[in-house]
Amino acid sequence: MLSLAHVAGFVEQSLKAAIRMLVPGRNMAYLWHMRTTVELPDHLLTRARNQAARSGITLKEFFIEAVEQRLASGAHKTRHPPPTIGAQDAPRIGVLTAEQLDEAMFG
Repeated sequence: MLSLAHVAGFVEQSLKAAIRMLVPGRNMAYLWHMRTTVELPDHLLTRARNQAARSGITLKEFFIEAVEQRLASGAHKTRHPPPTIGAQDAPRIGVLTAEQLDEAMFG
């Protein structure tokens, strides 16, 4: 059975560890940020580096701003479900007979 002193010591150590994590100036990136690797074509990375340098910001700041702008603009492609077969707005295609398919596939 654990004594009250043992439990109090454990709680004190846990609180101290939590406070150390929250002290300003410590690297807290692992609490709120994620590192990732992105493969970019060389020409695109060069353009991004040049633009960041002209703007006087780091490449990291450049990418953060670029992603934030893209997400804020709502500029994205909207995927539409394929039309239902037989629906009025479905694209019309020519229907081939079995013989026509055989001819096209096997000559």
